[in-house]
Amino acid sequence: MEKEFKKIMGKKVKVLSSGKITANSLKAYFERHPEIESKLSKKGKRKFLTTDNPDRFKEFVQKNFGMKIQPTPIQLSQEACL
Repeated sequence: MEKEFKKIMGKKVKVLSSGKITANSLKAYFERHPEIESKLSKKGKRKFLTTDNPDRFKEFVQKNFGMKIQPTPIQLSQEACL
């Protein structure tokens, strides 16, 4: 999707990838704090939650990330958004 954003915005606008920025920051943090490695679980599972239509979300993830998932639909309360 980043390519599409760059194409739409043009060369004068710098599009930042929050995913890359976050991943690089986390990597640097773990390199500075190797003691955390022993505290991390290696047997975790991913759970995908969506407030959108689960089938549409599943299709989006498959198309854009090449992952087959089983999303769980959820509803957010107004209090959770404050």
